[in-house]
Amino acid sequence: MRYKSLLFLLLCLYGFLLCMAYINYRTHWAFKFKPKTQLKSRKGADELEMVHWLKDYFTQPAKKENNVRLKTCREKQNFVFIKCMKCATETLETILRRFGLTRNLNFVLPIEKRLYLGWPYPIEPGDYKPPRKSPLCPQCRTGYNILTEHAIYNRTFMRHLMPSDTVFITIIREPYKHLISTFRYFKLQKLLNITQPDAVGEYLTNYRMYESIYKSSAISEKRYCIPNNFSLTENLMFHCLGMPLGFPNGRISIGSNPKAILKYINMLDQDFSLVMLVEYFHESLILLRRMMCWTFKDIIYRKVNVNTYNSFQKISSETKKLQDQLYMTYNHVDYVLYEYFNRTFWEKIARQRDGFFEEVRHFKNVHKDVIEFCYGFKMNFRSNQTLFVPPSRWDDGFNFTTFDCNFLSHNSLSRLHTRYNAETKEFYQTTKPKSTRTFC
Repeated sequence: MRYKSLLFLLLCLYGFLLCMAYINYRTHWAFKFKPKTQLKSRKGADELEMVHWLKDYFTQPAKKENNVRLKTCREKQNFVFIKCMKCATETLETILRRFGLTRNLNFVLPIEKRLYLGWPYPIEPGDYKPPRKSPLCPQCRTGYNILTEHAIYNRTFMRHLMPSDTVFITIIREPYKHLISTFRYFKLQKLLNITQPDAVGEYLTNYRMYESIYKSSAISEKRYCIPNNFSLTENLMFHCLGMPLGFPNGRISIGSNPKAILKYINMLDQDFSLVMLVEYFHESLILLRRMMCWTFKDIIYRKVNVNTYNSFQKISSETKKLQDQLYMTYNHVDYVLYEYFNRTFWEKIARQRDGFFEEVRHFKNVHKDVIEFCYGFKMNFRSNQTLFVPPSRWDDGFNFTTFDCNFLSHNSLSRLHTRYNAETKEFYQTTKPKSTRTFC
């Protein structure tokens, strides 16, 4: 009997020690826990129970830390972002629209609920709504702060429209990869009835024939938002940046004039404070953050309109190289554009200080943690959860809540239109003539 009592006491002590060890683990090591690994090992476990079990990981307290960096610049809020079609621009918009929304800034919005500010035509006064100004919103500013929707760059027009301290930014990508993305996104293979397995190769081999078919009125009803006589694959990035290339009809083209092309590029270099590169997206974001005096939280992004091109990936590297060289003959101006700003991009980075590449690596880790917090567990956005990102030598610590996650997930352009309509209503009607051109 005495042995049984002793055994019982030992079992109780053992259980107590196990409980204490578990509590100590939860207290000190939960934040370092890798949630995805544990989720995989507990297949079939209730997701809600798992989220509660990892509560410490998500709910680090909002600490008030002393600033680890001395902020010597002032946040810039006025900017124009020229969206070069199919250059990760919607992904960037999850940053730029959120920045303006959270600060109640004024956007240049397309009329009605359209998507574009006249694109692919040059922007006109009838393409956008007046600034927010109404009795319902007395704090709203009377001018514009931000232009980010699809618009063709127009130096004179935009400088007149925007404040004098406006910063101009854009993003471009390697032309051949840009072709692949454009080709797939706008479904050119289907529209042009290309049946060959290597549709891009077939398209480039018979480029002029397929271009004339695509730009014709015969398939105009099948093209989404693209007018007749407009090319999606011939110097599209340069067109978005305002270079005269013969569209719309009657506009001059300087595409075959090397001196005029170089002169225009030099003008862009003077006008744009930053030309980012899709291939170096995180490096671009850190340059943007430093230039605009923004925070890490400001540049958290969500990937949008990302496609996988399995059939393209099966093509050999040698074939891709040949196609790249062939495409250069039709798209030479965009190649010149990319080569120039690829060089200036790295020159900007070479002038950076304070551990630029270390900051890039650190931000990648921060971004990974935030995206895992927002989407890794299919979290309920209505729950009150917070991820605390500790301070670093480049940025103060910040909280990222499920409300912030919600901002990343929703259509921010639709939210901008809704906010504008709710605040202006009938008090501030536009007297501008509506555009008669066909665009989205």
